Amino acid sequence: MGSRLGRRIPALRKALGEADPADLLRRLERDGQVVVELPDSPVTLNREDVRIRLAARPGWAAAQGPAAVVVLSTELTEALRAEGLARELVHAIQNRRKEIGCDYTDRITVRLATQDESLRTAATRFAADVQRETLATDLGFGSLDGVEGTDLKIDGRPATLFVAVDPHVPR
Repeated sequence: MGSRLGRRIPALRKALGEADPADLLRRLERDGQVVVELPDSPVTLNREDVRIRLAARPGWAAAQGPAAVVVLSTELTEALRAEGLARELVHAIQNRRKEIGCDYTDRITVRLATQDESLRTAATRFAADVQRETLATDLGFGSLDGVEGTDLKIDGRPATLFVAVDPHVPR
C-alpha cells in the first residue's frame, strides 16, 4: 500500500486506530471492502489491504468466526483449581476401580489419606460430584480397614487412595 498511498499512510494509520474495529471487520466481510475517510479524501481498502488479527488481553483467550467472536477468561481461580483436583481424584478412583476388577455397576467405598489441605478441601467441596462419577456410596478421609492403599500424587500432592467394593450393596 506504500506505493499507492505514499505520504497518506500515517493518516490512514490514525484513522484506523480511531475506528471501531468490529464495524470495520463487519463491513469488510459484508462488502469485501471498507472506505476510510482521510482528511484529504477517502481511501478504499479491500481484503488484500487489511490484515485482521484477533488479540486477546492477558488473562483472556479469544477466537472468531464469520458470525461471532468468543472471549473466555483463562484466569485460574482457587475454585477452578479445586475443581481440577477433584477431577484428578475422580480419574485416580476410576483407575483404581479397574485395577481391583470392579464391575461397571459396582458401588464402592473410598478413603483418601493426605496431609495436603487443598486436596482435602477439594475432595470435601466436590464430594457429591466425585461420588456420583465413581459410584462411591461413601467418600471419607483416612484409611480403610483390610484394604491396601495405593500411593499416588494428585497434581503433585501426595496421597494414599483406598477403594473397596461396598459390602452393604449387593452385587
